Amino acid sequence: MNKVAINCAALILACGSTQAAEQTPENAYRFLNVLATEHGLELFQDTGDGTYNQGWWNGKDRDGYTVNGRFTAGAFKLVSVEGPACRATFKWEKDRTPLIDNGMGVDMRNAQTITGISFPAFATSSELVVDWSKVPAIRNYSNEVTLVGLAKLRLPTPELATRLQYAMEFLRNACDKTAATGF
Repeated sequence: MNKVAINCAALILACGSTQAAEQTPENAYRFLNVLATEHGLELFQDTGDGTYNQGWWNGKDRDGYTVNGRFTAGAFKLVSVEGPACRATFKWEKDRTPLIDNGMGVDMRNAQTITGISFPAFATSSELVVDWSKVPAIRNYSNEVTLVGLAKLRLPTPELATRLQYAMEFLRNACDKTAATGF
């Protein structure tokens, strides 16, 4: 009876075990897409001045004088993350208008007195392309993961953020051209 139990257990383990998916760039992108489509992954672009999704807008007032001010674009809700192994494209909804702040917290998007408003390219684009071989570092703090110098991504929980960082580090390491040197 002991041999029968051992044989049954071996058969169950051999036939019925579930294997974890292999860690590949393709599966990393599948994971990123699931986060984007099912877990509300949000992106904030680094604007180069220590802020994210913010910048200056320019326009003309009704008398033709140039006016400008600070704006915030808010979170970009990702709809997909695609890519060949070393080049990711983070895509978000296209039909968004940045919040135009007149310096006193007032949204100026509907102000009829300002025309010809222009924004930096990141505020009106609908994607960010990341070359993983050029990402200097990936940091995780609570429910946010930062691609240093590029973007910050936010998730609902710190646990998902930890897994996101791991997947991104996997992609970054897979694309590291210096890894083949042994250093």
